[in-house]
Amino acid sequence: MLVLCAITTSMAADEAPAEAKPKKRSEIISDKMVDKGLAFMKAQKTDEALKSFEKAIKVYPKNRAAYKNLGIAYSWMGDQDKAVGTFKKLVEIAPDYADGYRHLVLIYNLQGLYKEAVACGEKALALNPDDMGVIGYLAYDYVTIGSYDKAVDLCKRLIASNPEAYRPYRLLAMSYIGVGMEKEAKETFKQSYDIVRDKSADSTAPEKLRGAEELFVELQAEVYFLMGNRYIEEKDQYKSIASYKKSLQYNDKDFRVYYNLTAVYDRMKEEAPAMENLAKVVELNPGILPQIENSKEFEYLKGTEIYQKFLASKKAKEEEEEAKKEEPKKEEPKKDQPKEEAKGAR
Repeated sequence: MLVLCAITTSMAADEAPAEAKPKKRSEIISDKMVDKGLAFMKAQKTDEALKSFEKAIKVYPKNRAAYKNLGIAYSWMGDQDKAVGTFKKLVEIAPDYADGYRHLVLIYNLQGLYKEAVACGEKALALNPDDMGVIGYLAYDYVTIGSYDKAVDLCKRLIASNPEAYRPYRLLAMSYIGVGMEKEAKETFKQSYDIVRDKSADSTAPEKLRGAEELFVELQAEVYFLMGNRYIEEKDQYKSIASYKKSLQYNDKDFRVYYNLTAVYDRMKEEAPAMENLAKVVELNPGILPQIENSKEFEYLKGTEIYQKFLASKKAKEEEEEAKKEEPKKEEPKKDQPKEEAKGAR
């Protein structure tokens, strides 16, 4: 899979012009500052490295190596937003520089911004059609956003490049499911399954512990879940509901599906199915309520009227059950004991 390139020198091969031209004084000074920043990075003095790269850019604002290394440094530090801003500036000053888009693909994937990753991946691939790292991420991103038709050819290229890797087969199987080619999907998934089962050293891998048919069913559920997500993005509620229900046919224990159905029905102002699906979310994931209250991930649901009604209904039921427990038990009246007959009675 795609990884951030190693930090490059100011005169890296991919940055040198076809014909060397005399450099301006500002370029030479800027390159020296980049080299100084690289030395700081190797010594793990990140703050000093950042300052050197920033000075290099200030001296010569078109220094691609400075932008690239600054973006890599920010990413290594965990500041992905600043890294994105830096690489965006890099492709702005050098729109034909494939590596700038390549880095954006990786960071957007780290952030879960798959549509943005696709846009950059397509640009990177147009500039460098044989970059298998970008092809790998782009295939994954197409599957994740439900663009299965676009993923098929890329997966086939990955398999041709490395037939022993199992992930491309898995992605291709998902793509086949998405475009309705179930027979091909089963065959392709079996190839992925066999590679892991036969060659993986990980004894806890699902393929080592479970059957291919069972895992394939889960894969089908995931594909229809992702398809439902795509239709939500396209604001097609009815198709999203149909896809989510299809997903539940294969796996009715995935609380994510019920959660998304809750959101769809809420937007459609259909209270009864929204409440029903939210109840299912809580049933399958009892610990989710504190998460909804405290996590930005569930911010949308927390602000909905349906969620507040659900909480009120849940509280009322709990209070009713508690009241029943506290009610004093009515003692049953004692039955009259039959009088013991006198001994010797006739």
